[in-house]
Amino acid sequence: MGEGNANAELAAHLREHQPGHDGRMRMEILEILEAVLLAIVALSTALSGYQAAQ
Repeated sequence: MGEGNANAELAAHLREHQPGHDGRMRMEILEILEAVLLAIVALSTALSGYQAAQ
């Protein structure tokens, strides 16, 4: 085993023992993006109502 390959092998070993880690990370990122999008929609709606009232 070469020294340059040890990190890659360790990373592969750790990935094998954490099933679903990528899926959980994607779900967390998706939830954050959903919250940001919801906040943008809420601000847009409030601004639209404010402008309509003027």
